[in-house]
Amino acid sequence: MADLLRLSADIIDGKASLEQTGPLNRINHQLSELNKDLAVVEAFSHCLVFTTDDGLVTFDTSNEQGGSKCVEAIRGWSKDPFNTVVFTHGHIDHVGG
Repeated sequence: MADLLRLSADIIDGKASLEQTGPLNRINHQLSELNKDLAVVEAFSHCLVFTTDDGLVTFDTSNEQGGSKCVEAIRGWSKDPFNTVVFTHGHIDHVGG
């Protein structure tokens, strides 16, 4: 699990360069918890996941090749049922998974 908030702050503040961090849009299908109710899966189109009283709410599902990997990463974090999937827009890299 990466500390994505620290990584972002270091890049914005000039404390880390791309040579040190690697690409900004990392595609590793790893989930990082941002807080106890919010996580992100680094995929072609990152998948954001929120826990709610009614189940999981996700934003985008990545592409066809990455969708099942996103679900697998989310299932390693939470066994709650999926309640809602929000697609930010219709490009295949956001809705294909």
